[in-house]
Amino acid sequence: MNRVVKALLLLAVANISIGLYAYGVFLQVPIFQGYPLMLQHVLEPIFYVIVAVIGNYLVFKSIYFSDKNKIIRFNELKFLVPIVFLLLTIGVGFGIHTSSQMITDLFGDGHIGYENNSSSLVYKLASFLDEGPGHWFVSIPMLFFYLFLSMIELNRKEARLLNYEKVSVLLVASIIGVGLGIGGFEGSFNGFNQNYLIIPTVAVLLYQIYKYKTLFALKFWNYPFTTFLTASLIIYFVYILLFSTVYGFKINPGTDLKWIIKLPF
Repeated sequence: MNRVVKALLLLAVANISIGLYAYGVFLQVPIFQGYPLMLQHVLEPIFYVIVAVIGNYLVFKSIYFSDKNKIIRFNELKFLVPIVFLLLTIGVGFGIHTSSQMITDLFGDGHIGYENNSSSLVYKLASFLDEGPGHWFVSIPMLFFYLFLSMIELNRKEARLLNYEKVSVLLVASIIGVGLGIGGFEGSFNGFNQNYLIIPTVAVLLYQIYKYKTLFALKFWNYPFTTFLTASLIIYFVYILLFSTVYGFKINPGTDLKWIIKLPF
């Protein structure tokens, strides 16, 4: 199997794991007696960062260490500083999201009997940081990080994918595209969800990819990551269109629709 396709499948597993952790209910062991902060929430920062780092590193490794093409389309040294900045921003985003979520959980977010805590300033600030910057500083930088990976891939030799590998790329694109859409509605505060930021970002990325395709006369199936990224962004648009048609554009899947997965442990 093509090494990029294999890495993408592992990325899909990583994202499914994060989704199960985010919407799962398990390890309901209280950390402080009398407060609804559970072990699941405390372990969340460690789990998210480890899984996200491993999944994305494997994709980066599979692309960066592939054989270079004779035609070098981009100076990759220019990508070093932006990529490091993006990765640092993603790390900050994960830190803001998970630490703020622990604070809201400590205040009893979503638990019966703790409704009065939601009026406190600390809770409101933590909730904003959780659902606002905690999401924005992960999703948006990650999209631009993927664009840089795509540009690096265009400096590599073309791949010849078999049919089952093409299906695998589209499967992963579906998982990531839908996941991005769910995350777009999930990161919501006072009616402002992060789709307002993701939509223009996705439009810019699709335009850039289209420009490269036209400029270099590319066949996307010869560049599996670029194909994956393009398909993911298109699937994201389709998903948010369908979701907003059914539920509305400002619905939060977690708080409004109560999307949870009860796990047996």
